Amino acid sequence: MNDNAEPVDHIANARGNVAIRRSFGDRAVWLTCDTVEALLAEIDRGAKSAADEFNSYMDEAVSRSPSPLKMLGEYLAGVLDEDQWKTAERYLNAVAIGAGGA
Repeated sequence: MNDNAEPVDHIANARGNVAIRRSFGDRAVWLTCDTVEALLAEIDRGAKSAADEFNSYMDEAVSRSPSPLKMLGEYLAGVLDEDQWKTAERYLNAVAIGAGGA
């Protein structure tokens, strides 16, 4: 071995060379590690954008809720513990949506 040679990154080489064959009927698809990572990243982006869309929807519903409902939510957020608040928040969100909040 040449002492001046760059070290070989065997893990990177193996990752780049690994492929998985998946059969779908009469078609076969080869997925490399990089392809799988790209697909997982795309799924993750989709999940985040769906969560952002849901949060925007709920923010809109709450903002359009009647004042007494908002005041009740603020009060309950201050007096309930974390577990109780999760349950109360679900009910308040349902009422906000049902009250024509969104």
